[in-house]
Amino acid sequence: MNKSNKKYFVIGFNKTATSTFHNLFLENNLTSQHSIIWNTDNYECFSDNNPDQLPQDYKKLDLKYENSVFILNVRELDKWLISRFKHGLRSSRRPNWAYPYTREKCIEWINTREKYHMEILDYFNERPEKIIIINIERKGWINYLCSQLHFKNDNIESKNVYKTNYDNKDHKKICRLVNETLEKLNYEKKTIL
Repeated sequence: MNKSNKKYFVIGFNKTATSTFHNLFLENNLTSQHSIIWNTDNYECFSDNNPDQLPQDYKKLDLKYENSVFILNVRELDKWLISRFKHGLRSSRRPNWAYPYTREKCIEWINTREKYHMEILDYFNERPEKIIIINIERKGWINYLCSQLHFKNDNIESKNVYKTNYDNKDHKKICRLVNETLEKLNYEKKTIL
């Protein structure tokens, strides 16, 4: 067991600024791995977790690296769902985990995310100092995170890797599907965290 080395684990879903987290770690002179498969002995920081495909076991990581910090990265529910479906559209391999975009898949992702977030909150309930919850939609989230982690370099911008073409017919269909699903389920579009 490696109890002394500080590790930073970004444990939220993909499509929640994982590339920005990776760049932030690198800009603060930390070793960082941006991948869904983590080699935890060789790096200090990890991002691009995907809990509904290849989940990282944050409980085991917490036990193995006692001095670790966990970051739960979230965003507004509708924007997150839309971004995931658009990710599936960009892939050259279809079908894939995010394509085709369907109401059933949308509901599955909502339920998976809610369950995962609640499990994390329950797990860290007695040790809130071990987790930082970051909503990437909130202004100043990078500065806030850097202040919490005592990082010196907070001069990083959150970048949208893929620009949205709002006139694209698939984008409009995805938005309609997500909005209709959330309305049918009586969900708020905003994140609960």
